[in-house]
Amino acid sequence: MKKFLLFAILFLPLFGLAQTSDPSTETNEDAATILTRIITSNPKDTGAYISRGDIRTGQRNYKGAIADYSEALALNPSDANTWYRRAQARSEAQDDKGAIADYAKSLELKPDNADAWYNLGVLKATGDNYKGAITAWTHTINLDTNYPDVWYNRALAKVKILDYNGAVYDYTKAIALNPKSAEAYYGRGNARHHTPDKTGACEDWEKALKLGYKEAFENIKNFCR
Repeated sequence: MKKFLLFAILFLPLFGLAQTSDPSTETNEDAATILTRIITSNPKDTGAYISRGDIRTGQRNYKGAIADYSEALALNPSDANTWYRRAQARSEAQDDKGAIADYAKSLELKPDNADAWYNLGVLKATGDNYKGAITAWTHTINLDTNYPDVWYNRALAKVKILDYNGAVYDYTKAIALNPKSAEAYYGRGNARHHTPDKTGACEDWEKALKLGYKEAFENIKNFCR
């Protein structure tokens, strides 16, 4: 049975100086130049490093952004938001290990950040640490039961550790939040197939097929007819 994977990192807008809808515009280039002058005249201006890091993140210059956030953290290591910013940049730079460490530090300082818990879970799941992902996403759920995609992702992780009843529960929550999610019906059908509820599995696959998830047809043909 084919499995649908999500595990998408959530990226929030970074509120730095002169952020625009197009990060490569001349406005941002000018802002970065001004910030560089400010930093040259005052190398201890934490806000200038953060703002320039935000601009560089928007320009996909992640190496430069990480360097700026690192300078800001050297000046103020207790700023949870800067740890979060650097984690995002490191994730985009494919430094998952560094991003995980930064999200963990951010959460140590600000444990009520549902977004950081969610992104930490994504990185742990991507690294096949499904129990760690479930723990992180449980924190997200405890902070926000309506958080987008978290129930679905936690269901996927539970399937990976063969907790099919737990997965059915999470898929059901995901469906309650998004009743038109064909993928959630399909996933719940797959999970139910590994429990005594074979009838429920077929019903879910049929619902997924009606919602346009064509891959469900194969399961219906093989297990429900």
